[in-house]
Amino acid sequence: MQRLSLQDARFCPFQRDKKYMYEEAIPRPDVVLRKYRTVVFVHGCFWHGHKNCKASKLPDTRRDFGEQKITGNIARDESYIQMLNEMGWKVLIIWECALKYRNSMDREAAIATLANSIRTGSQILAEIPKGDYLIDSIR
Repeated sequence: MQRLSLQDARFCPFQRDKKYMYEEAIPRPDVVLRKYRTVVFVHGCFWHGHKNCKASKLPDTRRDFGEQKITGNIARDESYIQMLNEMGWKVLIIWECALKYRNSMDREAAIATLANSIRTGSQILAEIPKGDYLIDSIR
């Protein structure tokens, strides 16, 4: 079964509507779907502090630095989400573990979930997968 890579996630069937934000714009989502007023971020589990995911486990070395860096990243991400929501944009987050590890979603399931969230969701934030997904699936 073919897996959806992080690179593939940036080039979904909505590519014709995809526009990249200008370089000076902050925040900078990975994909902008203007037609749907939706932005997509593809987050690495470690650097963005994916809750309950084994890929976000801190290393034993330089633990203080890691905790400080990741806590800062989480705070920044939350402020970006709030900023985008206030501007009327819906935010989708695709987590690395949804795509990279064994038992990950296959390409069709990931794209279907993404498409469904974009077309029907009235939510201002959707995550693929939710925070507790694949807790025992990563080696």
